[in-house]
Amino acid sequence: MGRWWTCLWKLDISLKIKIFNWKTYHEWIPTRANLSRRGIQIDSMCSFCHHLTKTTIHALWGCRILKYVRLEWLPRNKVPNGNNEKFFDFIYDCFHLLCCKDLELLYVTIWKVWCMRNFFLYERKRHDVLEAISWGKDFLGQFQRRDSTTTDKIVRPSLNVAHWKPPDQGSYKINCKVIIDDRGGWIEIGIFIRNALGLVMASCSLRFAAGVDVWAANSLAILKSFQFGSECGLFPFDIESEAKRSGTNVVWVPTVVGLAKEALSLDEDQFWMEDFPLSVRREV
Repeated sequence: MGRWWTCLWKLDISLKIKIFNWKTYHEWIPTRANLSRRGIQIDSMCSFCHHLTKTTIHALWGCRILKYVRLEWLPRNKVPNGNNEKFFDFIYDCFHLLCCKDLELLYVTIWKVWCMRNFFLYERKRHDVLEAISWGKDFLGQFQRRDSTTTDKIVRPSLNVAHWKPPDQGSYKINCKVIIDDRGGWIEIGIFIRNALGLVMASCSLRFAAGVDVWAANSLAILKSFQFGSECGLFPFDIESEAKRSGTNVVWVPTVVGLAKEALSLDEDQFWMEDFPLSVRREV
């Protein structure tokens, strides 16, 4: 599965589309089935075909209204027909069947299908689903022809350049921080992952039962940073922490301090993709 993560993040498509497909793999998009499974009282039937439960695989590929989208793909690219029970099985099958260029178009098409559904549900604007493929081809062409000196229209977070240096192009930097709450009996860990532009790719706040010294707690933070970066598929990466005896670089980054403090108010671990809690926004 690690090969799929690496392939996804290296595709030449918009970052928001990569994040969306990463969320679909984990069943984190708000389909009716996912909302119902999380305890929200909602009719789980598809609002388009009114036939099957609106799971992720149904909403993005298997729905009856997407028949002609599937027909565009099936003969030429041998894409699975969408009978998979889970969307991650469908994505993983496509990873083995398609070349990178076809994967890029497929991921953009899937994202456009989701946008079309939302346009209909919330604005009552119906689009021809076949436009998803033609739109995807046009979008990819424009995106991949963009001038190499420009980037997506994004707001870069301000960096504390005195304390944080960006990684090399094509790699990532992970910063972690530990706070030991002796009174509460907890270890709080904050982890930030940024790319060479300084953009936040992922972040998390973690809590563990205390009972170890500072050096062991920092070693745990480095281990969790390595695991978090690996699970996100953001390779290669460097890890920076305040653990002077850990063999990693020593750095003070206010954002990870804020994330570690954020864990003090949490009842469970929290993870953010391409985002972070409001409590640290000033330092980002």
